[in-house]
Amino acid sequence: MLRKLLLFFVAISFSANSFATELEVQFL
Repeated sequence: MLRKLLLFFVAISFSANSFATELEVQFL
């Protein structure tokens, strides 16, 4: 249970991070 929650959190933060980088690339 805890491992699934951790993997879910990692996936969320990873996708949010790549989304932020895409926005930075677009604005640069």
